[in-house]
Amino acid sequence: MKNYRGKAVKGFVVFLLIMLFCTFVSRSIYAYQMPRVETDKAQRKSISHVVSAEGCVAAVSESAVVVPAGIRIAEVCVRVGEKIEKGTVLFRLDTEYLIADAEALEDEIVLSEQKLTEKKSDLKIAEQARQTERARAKEDLENVTRTQDLNVGQASRRYELAKNEMTACSPEDEGRYALEKAFIEAEMSLQSADNERSLAILEAQRRVEDADRAVTNEKSSIMEAEQELEELQEALAIDQGLIAQNGEVFSGIDGSVSSVQISVGEKTTDGAAMKLADGSRGWVFEARLTKEQMAYFNPDDNVTLKFQNGKNAVENCLVLATNQIDDDNYLVTVEVQEESVSMGDTGVLQFSTQEGPYECCVLLSAVYTSNDSSYVFVIREIDTILGTELKIVKRNVSIIDKNDTYAALEEGSLGEEEQVVVDSDKEIAPGDTVRPMEYDY
Repeated sequence: MKNYRGKAVKGFVVFLLIMLFCTFVSRSIYAYQMPRVETDKAQRKSISHVVSAEGCVAAVSESAVVVPAGIRIAEVCVRVGEKIEKGTVLFRLDTEYLIADAEALEDEIVLSEQKLTEKKSDLKIAEQARQTERARAKEDLENVTRTQDLNVGQASRRYELAKNEMTACSPEDEGRYALEKAFIEAEMSLQSADNERSLAILEAQRRVEDADRAVTNEKSSIMEAEQELEELQEALAIDQGLIAQNGEVFSGIDGSVSSVQISVGEKTTDGAAMKLADGSRGWVFEARLTKEQMAYFNPDDNVTLKFQNGKNAVENCLVLATNQIDDDNYLVTVEVQEESVSMGDTGVLQFSTQEGPYECCVLLSAVYTSNDSSYVFVIREIDTILGTELKIVKRNVSIIDKNDTYAALEEGSLGEEEQVVVDSDKEIAPGDTVRPMEYDY
């Protein structure tokens, strides 16, 4: 019996050990299958925003290089972005075309001078005729005025006479009706005379004005002809100057070439052949910011400009202007104080700002977005037959600000001690049982 009992006790102990081992293995397998999560509490902090926008260096002012149209380009001596000094040869025009253009201008000037002489001669004749016509018109005006004044005076006297006779007659008098009728006729006659006088005088005055206007038109035509002749003479002077310098066009300023609108073999147009950036007045940096970036931008703050892939950083640059381009974009102009940069250099405008502090901030990795709504997963402890377990609970939140690292949630979205899931080794969903990443079985 003792032997049997001993064996039974040993067997029972072995059974308990096997059960303990199986429980441990089962527990380990169950825990191993759980997603592992990293959690953190919401905290009070400020949200920093670093905004960057690419741009390029531009000139404070530009000047246009204009030459006569229709002249062939023999040589272009500079390219866009090239630094130039005053007196640098920009391009050279074909002198044969310049000479032909100058000869054509000389012919036009001769014709223009002849036309101008004819117009001035015609003006003298026209002025004499107009003076005679104007004198007659003024004389007609005086005669009409006297005649119409006489007519109105007569009508006025008849009106006053009829009025006095009607006033002197008693209402019971048999001749009252005839007097009233005569008064009305006299009144209408006076009004008619007044109207005729106004119309006659107005017509006579218009004839005087027409005579003056005709002479004025002739003078205006002569002024236009004189201006046309002056423009032709200026154009000829430009051609002659270019011919004298062998068709070479020089820069009048120190700066850079901002644009070239010509090419060898083509003819010049009425527009600018080139545009030169005036380096003597300094440079500006222009960058385009989106509407979202402008929400963090304060024009009164200084910004940082970075050139040469960030190797050359210029801090505390003054913002000169902000202009809205369209509904979604703005152009920011910044003063450039760096002497090593030049027209056309590209770079990055950068500035940072702090928003907040906010009472409820979590890592951005903790926030999920679906169907225009945001939510986070929080951990809740649940008592089960296996002990205390951690369950996933979905919590809808509202984001009031965020950057690349943190999101600021509406105050009260999370409790002070609530643990928010910021990372997991598997996909998780509400109701899932999880274990902490640092926990190991």
